[in-house]
Amino acid sequence: AMGVMGLWAALAIVAAAGAAFLLHRAGLKEAQVLNRQVFVMRHCVRSTTLKVKRASPAFTDVQSYSNEPLPAWGVPEKMCTAGGLEIIRGTAADLLKRYGVHAPLTIITDTSVRDVDTALALQEVFGPKAGEVLYDAHAFDSLKPDDGSKPLCAPMFSDKDVAATVRKRLSEVPMPADLPSTLSRMQTFIGVGDAGPLTDLPMPFVTREGDLAGATSVLRIFAQNMLYAYSSGLYYIFPPLPTEIYDLIAWQHWHRSVAAVNVLKATENAPLLHDLLKALNPTYTTHEAASGHDPIGATQSSGSKNVSMSGNFSTFYIGHDGNLDGLAALLDLEWDAPPYKGGRLLPTPPGSGLRFVFERQRGPRAMEVVRVSFVYPVLIDPESGARNASGILEEVPLLSLPWDQFVSRAWRGLQSHVGAAECFRRRANVPATQTSKLTR
Repeated sequence: AMGVMGLWAALAIVAAAGAAFLLHRAGLKEAQVLNRQVFVMRHCVRSTTLKVKRASPAFTDVQSYSNEPLPAWGVPEKMCTAGGLEIIRGTAADLLKRYGVHAPLTIITDTSVRDVDTALALQEVFGPKAGEVLYDAHAFDSLKPDDGSKPLCAPMFSDKDVAATVRKRLSEVPMPADLPSTLSRMQTFIGVGDAGPLTDLPMPFVTREGDLAGATSVLRIFAQNMLYAYSSGLYYIFPPLPTEIYDLIAWQHWHRSVAAVNVLKATENAPLLHDLLKALNPTYTTHEAASGHDPIGATQSSGSKNVSMSGNFSTFYIGHDGNLDGLAALLDLEWDAPPYKGGRLLPTPPGSGLRFVFERQRGPRAMEVVRVSFVYPVLIDPESGARNASGILEEVPLLSLPWDQFVSRAWRGLQSHVGAAECFRRRANVPATQTSKLTR
């Protein structure tokens, strides 16, 4: 009898998820289906760094590795380019058209200038429904917030723990191509600088502190120079074939996938996971966090009669590729994003993000489902090489789960990274310090 009941329960879950998806696709009126969206997005196309870390101690300037001039960005280091903001405005228009982002609409941003500029560009296009942009550095980094304020959490892991994770990923995440051949190919574009040939640099290795070092520390910067300059409408070196641009930027994504999907990023992003769960389903409580039980409060029914479930809305979190890396670690996510190379490389081009949708059909047989997808702009046409300034997003579905299963997935992710669950509890107990004024 228990086996039959278990079978019926499983079938009910599948039916609920399928029905919710069909209801959404059918475009039923908002009065029938509750739809809440949370976007966690990386900022605009930006100018790149002028410094190289962990490649050669004798040469720390990017220019030392090339005899060609670096891109003339027209903005300071690591700031949105004019072309990058143009793309973001196009993305905002696409979001309005395709996803019908709902009012009230909330935009929450990290406090670095490129994040703020991206958030303000979205607000400009969204119009009055967006309201004020809110600033909250702790949501995007619990250990070293950008605004210089006191950290929300303290690390419960050591450098040795981080290094062990990075070494494991270095052995597991496949390189996108043969590295020596790629270095030689990059050299044909950038020339040889004072630092000498790129092939003289050491192959990737992990430092005692847990940092990924070696030749890819340089390769990734020049790959970004190419993609970001061309997508900003700026001249750089004679461009490679469009397919080669995507082959080269894959090394940036490989480097980050190896170096940044670990316990450090999981802890940094535990508050963001807390906030997006609450944004998706405000009736879900984190009250159990204070007593050290389930840090997400998974025993609380999201259909509580004491909390209103009325209204659709959308929330945007504007941050960094590190935030997407951290959520990938916590939720065990991977994605493809053609023409970018995907899978374990976890591509995170500027303007990309994770889209979370919570749907609940109103009525006595309410069904609750969370759908997660990866959205991203194709910045360069992979066939013609032309700049694509439209900002239109591609979307790749990642998973669709009943709400309780999605919460359980998040809880397992928190438990699997030392200190992440404790940092999540800390966010539940300490009110968010969101402000409509940027303070430093």
